[in-house]
Amino acid sequence: MLIRALAVAALLGSSSITASALSPVQAQTELAPISVAELMQATALDEVFTQFGAAIEASPQEQGVPFDAMLMGVWVEAAREVFDAKTMHGALATALEGEFSPEEETVLATFFRSDFGHRITDLERAVQTLGPQSQFAARLKGLSLVEAIAEGSRRDLQFDEIMTLVSADIASAMVGQSVRGMLIGMSLTQQRGDIEVPWEEIDLHLAQILPSIEEDVSSTQRAMLAYAYRDLPEADLDTYLEFLRTPAAQKFYALASYSIGQIVTDTMTTFGERLASKMGRVNV
Repeated sequence: MLIRALAVAALLGSSSITASALSPVQAQTELAPISVAELMQATALDEVFTQFGAAIEASPQEQGVPFDAMLMGVWVEAAREVFDAKTMHGALATALEGEFSPEEETVLATFFRSDFGHRITDLERAVQTLGPQSQFAARLKGLSLVEAIAEGSRRDLQFDEIMTLVSADIASAMVGQSVRGMLIGMSLTQQRGDIEVPWEEIDLHLAQILPSIEEDVSSTQRAMLAYAYRDLPEADLDTYLEFLRTPAAQKFYALASYSIGQIVTDTMTTFGERLASKMGRVNV
């Protein structure tokens, strides 16, 4: 499950650099501009779509959609053609390119190039690149950790703020579009001959079930957050929150969230049309 920029830090020593350790003028003279590729690598956004296509490809079997062998083959073929991770990551990089001022780039570069930021990257990528079975195990462990956190405690409130500041709706958008894909598949199995995607009906149904989906996603995100931060004291999370509150960090995560939402929505629409076309050729 996608978790944006996992917080981690050791006690700040003289060699650690936080976003406020250098003035903007000092930092600009000492840091080269940070590229979009470096930002995506530092926050694991270069992995955000890696498993998305495979999840869509396998979803009919996992959800019990009544596809026969021929229709399942068409579904897999369309999914592999449309949900190309390299293409989707390229679209995200394009969306982020040129959107940050030199001052904003300085704040981001200062943080992500520090020892503190490097450790965040290591944990972010470790969680983001977990395989499906490992993600499931991490979620279960995280759920038990969440249950042990007292409501309204310092750690509980830190998790609330982190999920808000790192645009936690990214995961909701991706899961929502996955469900939209399943609704597309189920609607098309009932058609023969010339097939059309009933977008209005599908999106109305999705809107009706979205609140329960978002509640489920939020629970999973919090569990993964607890799992990722399980060995970190509250003082480290406070340090990371200082960075997340900066205008530069807020702009970065908001733009990434919006762009990812647009990419998965547009790609799912393409998938629906491609799938309808392919199914129309076999359902004669």
